[in-house]
Amino acid sequence: MQTLEQFSPHVEVYSIDEAFLDLSGIGSLNDYGQVIRSTVLKHVGVPVCVGIAPTKTLAKLANYDGLAKSREGWKIIDYQVVQTIRRGEIVDPTQNMKASFSSDG
Repeated sequence: MQTLEQFSPHVEVYSIDEAFLDLSGIGSLNDYGQVIRSTVLKHVGVPVCVGIAPTKTLAKLANYDGLAKSREGWKIIDYQVVQTIRRGEIVDPTQNMKASFSSDG
């Protein structure tokens, strides 16, 4: 998380491997997302995905969408993009777990 603190004075740790950064006032979010991702890889040695959006919920959606569809590992999403996403396109990370639990009885 120390690596992320260089990108924003406001870092909210969400879990052991997730955080939200306040990127208000940042010019090019495309470039900034790429820089965050490459810096974390360089300093920590772990590839990460970056989701950028106006709310935390949309940022998580952008992150999942970036994981599923983007080779770059980052995605920017806004309200207009959300309106175009069909329900079946959203990645459900618990899908395999649900199938496993139901098959085990």
